[in-house]
Amino acid sequence: MRKAATSFTNTVVAIHVGDPVELGLAASLARPGRNLTGSTLRIPGFTAKALELLIEAFPNARRIAVLGNPTQPNYADDRQSLECVAASKGVTLLPTSEATRPEELEPALDRIAKDKPQAMVVLIAALFLLNRKRVIAFAAQAGVPTMYPSTEDVEAGGLMGFAVELRVLYARAPVFVDKILKGAKPGDLPIEQPTRFGLWLNLKTAKALGLKIPQSLLIRADRVIE
Repeated sequence: MRKAATSFTNTVVAIHVGDPVELGLAASLARPGRNLTGSTLRIPGFTAKALELLIEAFPNARRIAVLGNPTQPNYADDRQSLECVAASKGVTLLPTSEATRPEELEPALDRIAKDKPQAMVVLIAALFLLNRKRVIAFAAQAGVPTMYPSTEDVEAGGLMGFAVELRVLYARAPVFVDKILKGAKPGDLPIEQPTRFGLWLNLKTAKALGLKIPQSLLIRADRVIE
């Protein structure tokens, strides 16, 4: 839900919020205004890079599914960036299978199964993070190599993820709180964008799915789970 930043009466330190400007929570990243500061997960080009890495890992995958939540900020921009990458790589991006509530997740996965994709991208959304076990189980059962939006997904058994380490963002929260307690105005503290993110690979999952990750990606991966 969008909310004008000027309506806040209590100090807010936001952690891994989507796009605070797009949501109406901040005037800008540099000077949020009023009582809001914190960190954002929004990084321009991040979703496009995730698809590029998935295609590099599985160049024979020509039909790629997308699982997304249209209520997420920048959803339309993410979809457009994926379409641009798909067009440049000569792959078919299937219509996004959408879910906004828990009861819509199973129908969304059913639609993906019927499309018989050769790979899948999961866009970042709280719904999918909270239901990661179900999404990961679906990908394993369908035998679909999948790119996930969080490192926690890969730790939980997902094949690969190009993501921000959420624990790093959580660790930044006390830094903001300390500055505020020492007299800084929240609205004067720039909202931070992640600086630590990268490619995670799960070779246990790859082996279970009968997939081989190219050596070029293994060398560049920030973490490989074996």
